[in-house]
Amino acid sequence: MSNMLYELGRLTVVDLYDWNNRDILRYESYFQRQAAWKLNDRKLLIDSILNNYPIPSIFICDADINYDTLLKQYNVLDGRQRLESIFKFLKNEFDYEGRFFKDLTDNEKRLILNYSIPIVQIYLKPNEVDKIKEIFKRLNTNSRNLNKIEKEATRLLEYDFMLLCKVLANVIKPNEFDEYKKEIDELFIKDENQEDDIQEITINEEEKLTINPTVSDIIIPDNINNIQTLFLEKGLIFSEYEIGRQVHLQYLLNILGSIILNRIIHRNLSENDIINISEAFLTYKVKENTERYNYICKKLYNIFNNKEINKFWVSKYNLYSLSYFLTKNNDLDFLSENKILEILNGFIKNEDSSNEYRRLAQERGNDLSTRIKRNEILEKIFNPGQNK
Repeated sequence: MSNMLYELGRLTVVDLYDWNNRDILRYESYFQRQAAWKLNDRKLLIDSILNNYPIPSIFICDADINYDTLLKQYNVLDGRQRLESIFKFLKNEFDYEGRFFKDLTDNEKRLILNYSIPIVQIYLKPNEVDKIKEIFKRLNTNSRNLNKIEKEATRLLEYDFMLLCKVLANVIKPNEFDEYKKEIDELFIKDENQEDDIQEITINEEEKLTINPTVSDIIIPDNINNIQTLFLEKGLIFSEYEIGRQVHLQYLLNILGSIILNRIIHRNLSENDIINISEAFLTYKVKENTERYNYICKKLYNIFNNKEINKFWVSKYNLYSLSYFLTKNNDLDFLSENKILEILNGFIKNEDSSNEYRRLAQERGNDLSTRIKRNEILEKIFNPGQNK
């Protein structure tokens, strides 16, 4: 271990909960970020886990050996708020969407307990406080200047398709993309001037992240302006809080990914899908699909903002379904925004015919089977032969 500064791994929630109960995890307060999480932060974390979205890595280092229990202990360098939120939920100390952990279905409990969290173990001795502080200081820097350990642990988030969606969601501003791209390229190139303790965590130049140049081709204003307007208007689909927590980015990733792959997905886009799209922008016609969705977003924005729209339709679940359906059915482009609004309102006002769709837009709304059934119902109510 003498030549290795860190190692990447994963632990399930149930394993970490067991570690915590057996006093294997320790928390040294001066290593931790100072901001305390609010209840909404904790609930959003549980939502991410239930939807199988990725969460940031937990950083640990060797702490000590408990000579009473003969167990090795670890200091949590970064991730205490995440861990404590998970543990509090498992102990039924707060609810998620009106239900405590004890009230969840067995399948939902299984999803949480088996959720795999990335772990970065730093190989430092307990008395190497200066190095630990240096690493912690770097963890607190702006997310655009993450240290090399954290970048390597989360490099999936910087594949081309994820970068494109970050620009669309304004997480990366379009006019700053080229600079951001340069920073990423340089991040994975060894710096000869680094001090000895940092040199050990660089990676080889041939492993550095490369950016597909078509990302820059796509993010011109006319190609993305309507997507940004729809996803960034606070209080329309996403609240200011949700935008701050990048919930809109997660939905955009799933919607645009489904459109590009030409298939409805279960919950969220898989790691393999992100990689496959990123490596073949031309094959998947990412530019054309993004432009097509940008056109549909203009219609959806105007419909959702129309004072006549039944507010049932203005939701995240319906954003996914209407986005996918209208984008994939270009034979419906002849329908005006007012006609689409009329069809949607007319359908939802008829409780007998819309009862099933209402249920599908509220229960397990991100499941594959639920999304497919919603799409099938939309096919029926937007039958071109009836609406011309």
